[in-house]
Amino acid sequence: FNSDYLFEKLKKYKKDIKQTIMDNKVVVGVGNIYASEVLFISRIHPEKKANTLSKEQCAVLSKYPHLLLKYLIPLNEYPRRCRSQIRRWKKLRNEIMADGNVTHERSNEYGSRIIEACETGVPFKIYGNVQNNGLIENLPPTACVEVPILVDANGLNPQKVGALPEQLAALNMTHIAVHDMVLKAIETGEKQYVYMAAYLDPHTRDQLSFDKIKALCDDLIKAHGEWLPKFH
Repeated sequence: FNSDYLFEKLKKYKKDIKQTIMDNKVVVGVGNIYASEVLFISRIHPEKKANTLSKEQCAVLSKYPHLLLKYLIPLNEYPRRCRSQIRRWKKLRNEIMADGNVTHERSNEYGSRIIEACETGVPFKIYGNVQNNGLIENLPPTACVEVPILVDANGLNPQKVGALPEQLAALNMTHIAVHDMVLKAIETGEKQYVYMAAYLDPHTRDQLSFDKIKALCDDLIKAHGEWLPKFH
């Protein structure tokens, strides 16, 4: 996989470059996400016609074969693993049931203990994610928070925590603000809230200028538009 191979191969294709490198006749196993990633890194527009790429652009694109080759996952890989896992489960079941002496021990998972507490009324405390609604006083009521939850015959009863230390509340808000903007973008369909979410994200803000963040959002929305709400 080098620039000469790519240049000669692409000359035969009049389709968009993104669709072309997803074609197994050109490069085997490249999916939508990885095609978008490698084109973005190469600064090549996904709708550029494949046969119009210059040798220089092919050289840039071929600098990143590791991205294409690293993620080459056969299309049937997940079903194949599922079938293999089911065969192992059946084999394990037959081995366990062979002598009829089946035993079991309770694990540390919450599930059985939650059911027991609800059915018997014997309380059990877990930690779970719920809507805040005042449980943590200095975080928004609509935020999702992890708090102690008392489980008994009345069901799941989240416990009030009070206020977090100010520095911890502020740290939480850097993430909650991003989540709020994403939700607002979905609710309103307004692209400006997608930009705001990305502007507020600490990592994105640390690496890119506002103009580059906006361009990145536009490119991602265009690349994955069929899976997203329609933004305006």
